[in-house]
Amino acid sequence: MNEIKIFCPATIANISCGFDVLGLCLETVGDEMIIRKSDVKGIKITKIVGEVLPLETSKNVAGVAALALFRPIGYYQN
Repeated sequence: MNEIKIFCPATIANISCGFDVLGLCLETVGDEMIIRKSDVKGIKITKIVGEVLPLETSKNVAGVAALALFRPIGYYQN
């Protein structure tokens, strides 16, 4: 497998009193990611649709999360 596609649903949080205990996932609103293997070492964000967000891995919340997954195995982004 060279590519995976994931969908992360948006949520409605704090729909009642209770300090964000109750929430709902929305079926059609959310973020979609396509993650591809590459021969080049590193994590690179190539495209963002719908919002103006940084493509620089260390300044993008998805990029920071991906880098955190690699930290335990000693991988660091250059």
